Amino acid sequence: VNMAAVAVLTLAFVVSVPSSAGSSKDKPNMILVMCDDMDIVLGGVNATPQVKHLLGDNGATASNYFVSSPKCTPSRSAWLSGRYYHNLRPNGRKTGTGLNTSNFFDEDAVFPTLRRGGYTTGIFGKIHNNQGGWLCSRNNRTDPFDHIETECSPCGGYYRVGENEWVHKETHDDVPIYETLDPNSPFSNYSEAQYGNRTVQWITKLVQNKQLPFFAFIGTSGPHLGVVPAPWHRRRTAELTIQAPRTPNFNMLASDHHPLLSTAPPLSDEAIAHVDLHMRDRWGTLFSIDDMVAEIAGAVDRLGISNNTYMLFTSDHGYHLGQFRIPDEKMMPYDTDIRVPFFARGPLIAPGTMINEMIANIDIGPTLCDLAGIPIPNLMDGRSLVPLLTGNRSALTRPWRTHFMTEFAEGGFQQYGTNGMWTTDANNPTFDAGTNPPWGINCSTRDQCKPNPCANTGGAEACPHESRFDYQYDDPSYNWRALRVINDTDDFTFVQWDPKYMFGVAPPSPPPIKPSQMMPGVDINGQDDPHPCPPAPYGNQPEQCEATCKKKNGCIGWTLHYNPPSNPAPGWRCCTKVTIVALHYEPTCTSGILNATTVPVSSLNGQSGFHGAPPGGNVTFSEFYDLRSDPWQMKNLWPTMSEAKQASLMAEINLHFACAGTRTTPSNCE
Repeated sequence: VNMAAVAVLTLAFVVSVPSSAGSSKDKPNMILVMCDDMDIVLGGVNATPQVKHLLGDNGATASNYFVSSPKCTPSRSAWLSGRYYHNLRPNGRKTGTGLNTSNFFDEDAVFPTLRRGGYTTGIFGKIHNNQGGWLCSRNNRTDPFDHIETECSPCGGYYRVGENEWVHKETHDDVPIYETLDPNSPFSNYSEAQYGNRTVQWITKLVQNKQLPFFAFIGTSGPHLGVVPAPWHRRRTAELTIQAPRTPNFNMLASDHHPLLSTAPPLSDEAIAHVDLHMRDRWGTLFSIDDMVAEIAGAVDRLGISNNTYMLFTSDHGYHLGQFRIPDEKMMPYDTDIRVPFFARGPLIAPGTMINEMIANIDIGPTLCDLAGIPIPNLMDGRSLVPLLTGNRSALTRPWRTHFMTEFAEGGFQQYGTNGMWTTDANNPTFDAGTNPPWGINCSTRDQCKPNPCANTGGAEACPHESRFDYQYDDPSYNWRALRVINDTDDFTFVQWDPKYMFGVAPPSPPPIKPSQMMPGVDINGQDDPHPCPPAPYGNQPEQCEATCKKKNGCIGWTLHYNPPSNPAPGWRCCTKVTIVALHYEPTCTSGILNATTVPVSSLNGQSGFHGAPPGGNVTFSEFYDLRSDPWQMKNLWPTMSEAKQASLMAEINLHFACAGTRTTPSNCE
């Protein structure tokens, strides 16, 4: 197959009809192709019309697909394992920075599970997660994969022609074999063409040898920076007249946002010109992605396996281009960064299907398992998309999620001029090699720019909101968790920032709980009347539970809490208290005492404190955006919200932050 006109596929994943039959030959084939940094909010999908037609028009389109973390490795860890970011921390902990990048080798992760289920598995391109370490080292480990064809260091690279920069493994090989490409053949060495050609060749061989079913993962280089369009698309890229979308928050001073944004200097005309150039180069790589999707889809048709093959398309996260004065990159808790494209086609997916539910990267693993007729591991926090893809929503065992967690604890000191965007291919006609990158306002070098006052302070809220001059888009305190909610009445984002990413978990010496009328993250031990506690049909609205207590004779306090579906009394419950014995911290509860000043400490048996975690913890800054009236998340409403509403949101985010599964107990995540 000639891939000279072929490009990267954002995320295509091919799977056949779910089968209840035990025979492997009856199971579906699967191809998953994932782009790097492709956006949807800023119109990136407009550069891939073949993808939209072949997969979207002829299959399904999702309008609300989110990622659990807007950065390469943590996002990929989520789809590889089917688990939330907070359940993928080193050594099983939930706090602090760092990530378990080897989770995809776990027995319950996607590749090992599918391989045990009878699948031949293959990797083409960027899987990331310390790829060079586990794949291209003395102690390489490739047991979940039958076939591998990729580079040792694919991140941000469109040509890898150095000695032994590629690795190749067949099923019978114990370890990968190093490979060196011909550096004088730029057409065949372009990364997306390599991935596409090799994938089609492998699938063709499997079909001819009747080695089905298979699962192939294709991870593209593009449109990750530094962006290099393919040689055959460079003239088309140079002739583009598009510019980065001038959204309402483009080059806007976000004075009520996190200090990294509230202190950002305006983008100069020179910086904006670079952002526009970057936008055009991104589209140039997406042209190749569009071609590659068409080529792989065409191969599936030509090989006669389309009647048993599903194809899905997405990205590891989104992107921003000048929004809130941040020139490029991702890592922010806003929809530009966490909402991404998703298309799918297959024999049971009706053309023109629309999916409006909140779906996510953590759902990829469960979906693959379901389509393959393999039990979904209990550890996976995501859910199968099969009922939504096939329009069979009656098969859902519980209502679909309306709340989703997205998180980030990878903060580091990064500036616009150091992110590799300016070291692209000098032969690229859209790259101005004679222009230095703009570091900021009135400074041509890094040393001339006044450093960001937020950097290395350990607390964003304590950072002075003074003007700065550097184009910095990340610092070590830039760690957050966010709750994204979409339902019939709400469409909002709630963000909490914690430089240490602790969120109240295990501080050295927790302060005592002060009895009050509204105590988020606190449970009351005492006699309930009635018992068991009745359901709270209004859900997580503590003021409603408080009102119930006020109307009830003898009630002196109340607790609103949530029981998981496995509990004999599931759902939200309002407990009205006639006695109070003790208070303790519990992230899934909100409590109150009607007359807090009249409750003596002695009546709490001296237990007004608790050797656990206060709910506020180390949160230094909070944000709330109502996307119904503010779709570009420009106005932070958190300071204007009532104490009761703030308490409700804090209890809600603590609840979702605590969700998890074990190997023996299904995940209780929504």
